[in-house]
Amino acid sequence: MSEIRQRLKVFIVDDSTLMRERLTELLGTVATIEVAGTASTAAMAIASIRAGRVDAVILDIDLNGESGLDVLKAVKQGPGAPVVIMLSIHSTAELGVHCRAAGADYYFEKGGSYDGIIGVLERLGEQHARAAS
Repeated sequence: MSEIRQRLKVFIVDDSTLMRERLTELLGTVATIEVAGTASTAAMAIASIRAGRVDAVILDIDLNGESGLDVLKAVKQGPGAPVVIMLSIHSTAELGVHCRAAGADYYFEKGGSYDGIIGVLERLGEQHARAAS
């Protein structure tokens, strides 16, 4: 008998097409993760995340003049809020502390290796699959 496993649904929010494509490609290599969608603006992100069941969000802090923190606050309201991983090209410890204080579950700097993000999502995906079985 084959086992059907629920995959972690991840939504990617970044104003950079290249970044959205890169993250989608990276996450596509992880068996326990499904990219549920992407958005380039705050309004698109909030509407899409609220409309569908999303387990985790990868969210850029700067969305071409819009604030990812506004998206963070909107999607963290209410029960069943997704895990939010904030990203920024700016590498300051204060920014990470500020994101976490605003409700982000994780904060990573953009660029270089994305092993930390993948590791967090793999753990969440494994927990999600165990909870669904």
